[in-house]
Amino acid sequence: MPRYFFHLTTPNGTDLDDTGIEWPDPNFAYLEACKAIPDTVLEIITDGGDPANFAFEIVDETGNVLWHIPLLERVAQQRLRHG
Repeated sequence: MPRYFFHLTTPNGTDLDDTGIEWPDPNFAYLEACKAIPDTVLEIITDGGDPANFAFEIVDETGNVLWHIPLLERVAQQRLRHG
């Protein structure tokens, strides 16, 4: 099974995920990243940060960036769907 890595881009650079997780395909990895966004945003705010400046990058085993997901963009989409 392929391994995907969640890097977190921040105003200070990129926090690299050195471990990664095996998932069946990149779409599944994208959905899992989206599930992690609310808790990540809460943690950033609690630490005094601005989540508008953060994003997840999902990277495959060869280092290709498959998805760049700005955290607040995804939160806004979820709010629109859930009213």
